[in-house]
Amino acid sequence: MKLQVFNNSEFTDITTASYEYLVIDVETTSFTKTEFRIIEIALILIKEDGQRLKAWHTLVNPECKVNFTKVHGLTDDDVKDAPKFSNIATFLAEEIAGKILVGHNISYDYGVLKSEFARIGIKMPPLARICTLQMCYDLELPLENVTLTTVRKELEIPEGLAHSALHDTAATTAVFASLLHLYKTRHVTKLRAYSGPILDNSAETEWMPAQLFEAEFFAQERQGINVESANDFPTIAKKEILEKFSRNEELARRSEETQNICPQCGRGIVVIKNKYAGGQFKGCSKFPQCRYSENLA
Repeated sequence: MKLQVFNNSEFTDITTASYEYLVIDVETTSFTKTEFRIIEIALILIKEDGQRLKAWHTLVNPECKVNFTKVHGLTDDDVKDAPKFSNIATFLAEEIAGKILVGHNISYDYGVLKSEFARIGIKMPPLARICTLQMCYDLELPLENVTLTTVRKELEIPEGLAHSALHDTAATTAVFASLLHLYKTRHVTKLRAYSGPILDNSAETEWMPAQLFEAEFFAQERQGINVESANDFPTIAKKEILEKFSRNEELARRSEETQNICPQCGRGIVVIKNKYAGGQFKGCSKFPQCRYSENLA
């Protein structure tokens, strides 16, 4: 499938089948940006159609107290013998090189990764990434909300163990492949990506001083979950489910006519009520952070 990808303030035509996508999910000790540390991480490498090429996950020793056990189900005892982030850092750098990262609210997972690399004195470069949560907005799916739980249920993708990094990643692989399919059937031609060399599949890992951090370690799986369980999830939603979310011709035509994206930040163009001037204008949906605007037709 061919799409226009908005990246680095410009559009680039890509063929989605030409890329490999690395779907990622992390569980953390906290949800506060100044405190979170990874306690579990999973990666699944897929093609456009959801075909899984590789899966990997491990618990991680955060070297601090584990909080929010009621959310992710992990305790201090679960992670005490797991590898530290510094043990897996070189491995992660090699895995993400040249891939497009995908996640549901990818900004969170990406921010956690950057923070963990920074803690060991390494600046992670910008990486190309796509957010399945944002894809749901761009597709204008008729959903109550766009949490992973809601999207997964609507697409009839099994849950597995919620807030297990591996099972959330496996579910997201099927969500991503399903949403890519809906881009075609819903006549949406623009895919929003985030900064990074999206056309450079030969990205180097020179930023990662491998000689300082050996990649040899023993991945520790969560009790009762092994990496093969990722195969219990479908690669893409069933045909009849996807058809349910396909638009009729009139809606598709209307969407194609009105589709517009902010040339400054890639978000949608919407009609904004100007409460100060008492009128309306067309502008970026991120207004006032992004102040791009257009005249109303």
